[in-house]
Amino acid sequence: KSCEREGSLDGRIKSDSLIINDFSWFFSEHPVGIIYFNGQKAAMLFRRHVDPAIFQHQPQLVTLPSTSPAHAALSRQKKLERWLEVRTYLISEQAMRTDALKAVIIPIGAQK
Repeated sequence: KSCEREGSLDGRIKSDSLIINDFSWFFSEHPVGIIYFNGQKAAMLFRRHVDPAIFQHQPQLVTLPSTSPAHAALSRQKKLERWLEVRTYLISEQAMRTDALKAVIIPIGAQK
């Protein structure tokens, strides 16, 4: 939901300032087949703070490269190629077979 940090680097997030979204309510109302994370930090925080028991059916968890320009390990083109996986999934037969919300992208919490 939110956090405090100096600047925009995920490594500067103050862990005692984290306010976690109410994912149990969200996912009870919106079952999903796959969750995409915008970077390693978002995935790590989700796995640390969200109990997998909230899901009726465990979704696939996919960590994509951070879209932040500070994440320079991959070129813009390589990041785009990985993020196009989301589109590929959304138009796939697997996604079309379910009435559930197709996918969720989880970024890091908003900066205060």
